Amino acid sequence: MAGIPLGLMNGVSPQPGGIKAGNDDQDAAAVAVEPYNMHVSAKYLELTKRKLELTRLPHELEELPEDRKWDYGPPKTVLEPLVDYWLCDYSWRAEESHYNTALPQYRTAITIPSPSPRGGSETLRIHFVHKRCYRPDGGDVTPQPRARKAIRVVPLLFCHDVQASSFLDVSGVLDALTSNGGGGGGGGGGEDDNDNDNDNIAFDVVAPSVPGTGFSDASGAEGFGAGETADVFDALMKRLGYGRYVAFGAGWGFAVCRALALRHGPESCVAIHTANPASFFPPPSLQKTPLEWMRYQWARVTGARVPGLSFGYAPTDFDDGAQQPSIRSGKTKLMDEENAVQEALTNDDDSSNGTGETVCLSSHPQTLAYALCDSPVGLLAHTLDLLKPCLALGRAGYLSTVWTPAILLSWTMLQWLPGPESGFRWMQRAKSEIKVGGLLWRRHSEVPLGISQFGKPHGVLRWAQTWQEVRWLKKREASDVIRPEWESPEELAQDLRESFGRVWSEA
Repeated sequence: MAGIPLGLMNGVSPQPGGIKAGNDDQDAAAVAVEPYNMHVSAKYLELTKRKLELTRLPHELEELPEDRKWDYGPPKTVLEPLVDYWLCDYSWRAEESHYNTALPQYRTAITIPSPSPRGGSETLRIHFVHKRCYRPDGGDVTPQPRARKAIRVVPLLFCHDVQASSFLDVSGVLDALTSNGGGGGGGGGGEDDNDNDNDNIAFDVVAPSVPGTGFSDASGAEGFGAGETADVFDALMKRLGYGRYVAFGAGWGFAVCRALALRHGPESCVAIHTANPASFFPPPSLQKTPLEWMRYQWARVTGARVPGLSFGYAPTDFDDGAQQPSIRSGKTKLMDEENAVQEALTNDDDSSNGTGETVCLSSHPQTLAYALCDSPVGLLAHTLDLLKPCLALGRAGYLSTVWTPAILLSWTMLQWLPGPESGFRWMQRAKSEIKVGGLLWRRHSEVPLGISQFGKPHGVLRWAQTWQEVRWLKKREASDVIRPEWESPEELAQDLRESFGRVWSEA
């Protein structure tokens, strides 16, 4: 069984292939945007319960010290209490009702050219959240109470991560985005707060489910990845009346944003933003980007401490003596980091894929799908492993106040319901797109990019300038936030107002 059988998920099939093009009546129906509510069949919930009851957990090494319990994956001391909670206390119906109320959801059919070698087109039913910013009486945009100016509305396409994630990513930050800044502060040390001139910005937020995840149809084409997802999302924004928009995405969601900038910018996609980019941006190359390579070398030699020769780099990019060559090797620590990034972006093994996550589940997606399509506990362990940096592990307990048991299980359910196999295939394709020389790194894009960094970056953020027009950058080096859309929504929302505010005015 792959995912939820037909008819068990409110009529939405996660199976590949989507809807085939038909006659005029079918074409007219295909462009309709219909309200949607999640409702999973009781039969499938009962099946899930039986799967949990029949779970057999593997043995683990008993001799590992406490600080190494996670070296081989989630330990039983973390997993077993969650499985018990899932069986005895967790209620999908309660979560379903909550999210149906909190998230205005819709569905529509989008047709794009198929990436299949056979050609033709493919129509997919796309599920999405669409919440417009505050409009009194549904009329024109006017100031909210105590707001200093009329609200400026900016359409925002929210691209969720794919691995261990879903459209629920947006739920933590949705209210902060659709309300205006309310005269609040700048959110922690940005380069240009402009006296809060962007506090009157509010977003109309559209958060689609990546095809094959959540309640969107999966593509039946082998080559469907970040680029094709960008085409689907752009078509969705235009159907909703947003001819111009901005986009945010982190993790694999940023791969979609990058594709949007390359394929639909700047005419449609006006600007993009990301948070906590991992080793995503290839370093400057003497062969391909000689000017940016020279700037980087000057900044490296001077430690970015000489005015006029830093070129946007910061001294922290060259900390720990990285700018000092080794007498014996003639290399710097940063050179080693460059090589590591190049290797991570080009190899096919199970190392970092540039999104800060491992690619073991995307190397042979069907192999892992056989196991995880049949094991809700396996998917829970997978989710825990990927979210471990967020969970505030320690003596206080295995979960933080943000990542409650109910939230972790709801995130897992959104993978269990459609089945994870389509997401695995999607990541396999997207992995090839983010390699050095892949479709996402073949040319520079003039579409403005903003970056929010919470904590120490993994790599040099300014390398992004080689591939994108970096217009806005904020670092919070003391922060331990991993997923700001969930863990620090107010700060992220303020960052997006600042980052997109000026760009939207200039566009």
